[in-house]
Amino acid sequence: MVIALVATVGGPLAQPASADTVTGAQMFQRLNELRNTVGAPAIAADPRVMLAAQNHADYSSRNGTGGHSEDPALPGYTGVTPQDRVAAMGWSTSFVSEVAAGYSGGINALNELWDAPYHRLGLMHPNAVATGWGHSDLNGRATTVGDFV
Repeated sequence: MVIALVATVGGPLAQPASADTVTGAQMFQRLNELRNTVGAPAIAADPRVMLAAQNHADYSSRNGTGGHSEDPALPGYTGVTPQDRVAAMGWSTSFVSEVAAGYSGGINALNELWDAPYHRLGLMHPNAVATGWGHSDLNGRATTVGDFV
């Protein structure tokens, strides 16, 4: 149902550039399972936020970088900040929170981020209205990104 909703809202989900076949939709589903375990409300996926997260995962893997900013001089650039990248995909918002990890496997990275107390606060925040997830293994470097608006 979520995939059909996302497809009708703004086109198909971004596909991971990855040896790990996990999709953003699977990571989104896992996030809501984890949120449910602590009583946090379910969060919706949005194709624009999914694409922003996938693009940043690809950028980070492609360029061997980590963190939450992008350099316009590097290949795959889509915006300096998470807010810039979400806006470039068509969603204007005043705040975007982002988590990123370099673990092997998208679901493994999500689980590890959940286990990190300060990351968990953002992952379960009740005011988040939409999320998007991406995973990439470009150049043999695993990167997983989750964005929240």
